[in-house]
Parts: sequence; structure tokens; C-alpha cells
Amino acid sequence: MMNRDPWWCLGLLTLVVMPGCGKALAISFDGCEQGDARACERVRSLAEKPCQRGEARACFMLGEVYSAGKGGPKDAAKGRDFFDQACERGHLESCYLAGVALEKGDGGPADPKRARELFGKACGVNNGLACLRLGGLWLQGGGGAKDPSRAREFYQKSCDAKVGRGCSQLAQMFATGLGGPKDPTHAQELHGKACAAGDQASCSAAPPSPTSAPVAAAGAGPDAGAPPAAGAEPVAGAGATAAPTGVKAAPAKPKAAGKASAAAKARASAEAECRAGDPEACFRLGQMVKSNPTARDQAAAREMVRRACAGQNAETCAQIRRELFGR
Repeated sequence: MMNRDPWWCLGLLTLVVMPGCGKALAISFDGCEQGDARACERVRSLAEKPCQRGEARACFMLGEVYSAGKGGPKDAAKGRDFFDQACERGHLESCYLAGVALEKGDGGPADPKRARELFGKACGVNNGLACLRLGGLWLQGGGGAKDPSRAREFYQKSCDAKVGRGCSQLAQMFATGLGGPKDPTHAQELHGKACAAGDQASCSAAPPSPTSAPVAAAGAGPDAGAPPAAGAEPVAGAGATAAPTGVKAAPAKPKAAGKASAAAKARASAEAECRAGDPEACFRLGQMVKSNPTARDQAAAREMVRRACAGQNAETCAQIRRELFGR
């Protein structure tokens, strides 16, 4: 790995990208994602010209460093603009990031209508976090029509992409019958999927009350679209199966112990997969760490993400870091 970027990559004397510049920029961005402040500074200088020429990935990189304040002052307005440029040029992960800024009003006025459009683009290529936020906008009517049945569709896509909050939100909708058929049994299955995907509330919470409605506050930051706490006890006898006549029923396992075991199993699985270098598993692990009030060890989660991201797709790693840690 070179210690300095080639002089021709600085864009000070030439308007043409010479061979090696793209590699230098990629190396700098990878270093920036690993916490190298000098590398982040190089990204700011190296990506400017390529972005001006219409290179989507360079615009994404600029959006990342400016919006997070890497390698220089934070500038949310510039970050939002660069993400939007990258999205327009086909970088669909930037569509999600620009959508978040537009939904929250970071770097300029909130624009939920435009956010809905950009989340739709990213969700269309199976970005589960974009599908989660899009579901919240359809549920609440942010930026357009309110339609719980459409919200179900997008929460399902989010759940299929292994985003725990998507599964838990969908579980609430099946439990209450909001936006479609009511199916408490399927709701419990979805809570199990949510638990396995890192949503700790689904591991420990009781089944949702049939009268409760899901809440997905559009524009509420990284947890937008997250499910409300479910604390209602199940209806007595619901889903119970009677023991055959003359057969003594086995003693039931304590509910709390069963839920704790499921949570521990999901965490152990995520840790093993994260150590093996799977960024998605690190994302699930980070969700577990963040959502557990007795174990907010974000430093450990960052280290796991750093390990998993080494040599992996830098855009995906940047998105995971931003969603978990807001940076």
C-alpha cells in the first residue's frame, strides 16, 4: 500500500484522471473507514474531481466524509447533496442515506415526499433498512398516502432482508390485524425471526396486545420504524394445546428462561458469524448490543464491525456503521 497518493491524483494541475487514481481513492476510503483520519482527508481531496465528472462512487465517498465529519469539519448540507448526486447517478446505497437525511431534515428542510421516493429506489434492490423506513412512511402517511397494507409489504421486505425491526413491526401488524388479516400465530413466528435478527425486544417481550397498534415515527432517526414495546400478556389459553387424556403434561419451562435462551443463542450465532467476517452478522450483533440496556458496549461492537469490514465492501460497511453508531 502506498504511503502517499500519486501527485497526478490531486486534481490540481490536470483535468484528466490518470491510471492509479481510482485505486488511490479506494485505498484511502478503506483506510478512512478503518479510522485513519489522514486517509479521510485524502478522500476529501481525491474524490472532488471524479464526483464533478459524474462518478457516483466518488460522490458517495464525499457524502460519507462530509456528513460524518471525517477528515475535516462536519457539513450535513454538503453530505446530503453528495449522497443525492450519487443516488441520481445510480449508487443506490446513497439513495438510502440521502433519504434518511431528507426524512430527518439533516442538512436542510425535511422532505418526506422525496425521502419516500429515494427509499423506494433502495428498497427495490433489497436494502432492508430502506424498506423499514418506507414501511414507516406508508404507515404514518409521511410524504404521501397513508396505507397500512402497503406498510405491511415493505415491512415484509425488510424482514426478508433480516432486519429485526422490520420483522417485529410486521409481527405487531399481524397481531392487531392492522393493514390485513389478523394472525397471532404468525405474529409469534415473526417475533422469533426478529429475535434471531437482533431485535432484543422481540426476544424478551410478551406477545403484543390485540388492541395495540404499531408505531413507526417517520423522521425519528436511526430507529424510525422501530416497534413499540409490547408488554401485554397473551389471552389465557390462546394457542395452548391440551395434553392427551391420561398423559401427565410435562412441566412448562419458565417463559423468561426460554426467552433468555433464545436471545443468548441469537447473540452467540451473530458473534460467530461476525468473527468469520460477515458484516450483516456484525450489524445484527450491533443491534443486540444497542437494544440491551444492561450491555451497551458500543466499543466492542465497533471493533467487531471493524474486523468484519476489513477487506469487505466499503459502502456496505459505511452504511452499517452509520445505522448503528450514527457516524
